[in-house]
Amino acid sequence: MAKNLNSARVLITGGTGYLGARIGEFLSEFGYDVCLGSRDPFSKNLVDGCKHVTTDWDDPAFKFCEGFDLIIHAAGMNAGDCAKDPRMAVRFNGETTARFVEKAALYGCNQFFYLSTVHVYKSPLAGNFNEESLALNDHPYSISRLYGEHAVLNMVRNSSLRGAVLRLSNCFGPPATANNECWGLVLNQFVRDAMVLGRITIDGDFLTRRDFLPISELNNVLSKLIGVSDLQADILNISTGQSRSLLDIASLVSIIVARRVGRDVEVI
Repeated sequence: MAKNLNSARVLITGGTGYLGARIGEFLSEFGYDVCLGSRDPFSKNLVDGCKHVTTDWDDPAFKFCEGFDLIIHAAGMNAGDCAKDPRMAVRFNGETTARFVEKAALYGCNQFFYLSTVHVYKSPLAGNFNEESLALNDHPYSISRLYGEHAVLNMVRNSSLRGAVLRLSNCFGPPATANNECWGLVLNQFVRDAMVLGRITIDGDFLTRRDFLPISELNNVLSKLIGVSDLQADILNISTGQSRSLLDIASLVSIIVARRVGRDVEVI
């Protein structure tokens, strides 16, 4: 990493969530001074090596983000909650992000990464996509994320703030804390069910194809982006570039787990 590790202060919003906690754990192991931001950080499991800060999104000054060299904005409403309350989705994923990145730039933040999603392109996400592809998904999750993206890109292009929008594929991997929300993700669920139940049940179209991105690979990408002052693109798709069917993934998980536990794992 290009940055002097002992001097770089990092804020990760959504820091006690699934992705935020894993990223924070990774960066702290590299020697970064990491603060995990959450609305109620001390009610959650703490991450070794990381400090915690309360992200008061109702504070118009966003004073909690002052004094950081790097901000990774991982906070946001998920797809299910956005569908239930589209207005709140636009308010938080969009409007709040716009005010937040403006204050981050004002307080002298050097680099800002906004974690978005490749699902802004289309639903279902079938076909080949790159950063130049049109974002055509009209789901409230996608619309609100695009609002946030535009706000971040505007600041990156028109101020001294540097950074990028990172459109992530379907991330998977073990949580850094006792985070139950991650077990609803399909690949994590496959692994859990294979280990606990000895079987994997695919509920839906088993030929559906998805690009699954290990969080460890996301962290490797972040380690290369941090400190780079002249990124060649301000929107970056982060994925493996290879999609697999749910049946292929379930079969692979069953084989790996069967080898680990010494018993067959059925795929239903």
